[in-house]
Amino acid sequence: MISATDALAKRNALVLGAAQSLGGAALSLIVATGGLIGQQLVENDELATIPVSMAQLGIAAFSVPVAYFARRAGRRAASVVGATVGIVAGALAAFAVVQGMFWLFCCATFLAGCYTATVQQYRFAAADSATPALK
Repeated sequence: MISATDALAKRNALVLGAAQSLGGAALSLIVATGGLIGQQLVENDELATIPVSMAQLGIAAFSVPVAYFARRAGRRAASVVGATVGIVAGALAAFAVVQGMFWLFCCATFLAGCYTATVQQYRFAAADSATPALK
């Protein structure tokens, strides 16, 4: 018989797994389209892949700070802040593309990298909610 705690932990693992899959798609979209969009926004083609690099820098710069923030404020708070950053990044990227602003698009992809650093924390949240028997 499965306990209520194990049932909740399984549900959390499924929800967080789905959220990580969907959230992780943001980086895939940047990698797939960032260079093409960058090429359209900048005159010098040598700079076209900077948006993709900025996303990677965002992940690298914020992986450790997000982990510390999650430990101090809680994983839920870190997830909410990260999702907010993701929303801002998407809106900023759309605005930058419409306005033809390359450097603003680069800032948006950096923020999207920050969001991706938060998404990577979801697996730890799933493990934290599991009972020792379920782990």
